[in-house]
Amino acid sequence: MTQPNPNPPSTATIDTLYQDIRQLIEAAKTHVATRVNQALVLTYWQIGKSANPLKPNCCKMHDPSMG
Repeated sequence: MTQPNPNPPSTATIDTLYQDIRQLIEAAKTHVATRVNQALVLTYWQIGKSANPLKPNCCKMHDPSMG
């Protein structure tokens, strides 16, 4: 059986640890959000790039005056 710690950490030490952990989690969440946004922008750009050659034909089908 373990014995109680005769010198428990102070409230200030626990608060500091809590704030440090919270900052690490927030930094990780920000990093993840940034990477997800970058991936989405790249994906949408690639979709636009691949759809671009279809644009003239698509427009001609809907507007005969375009050629």
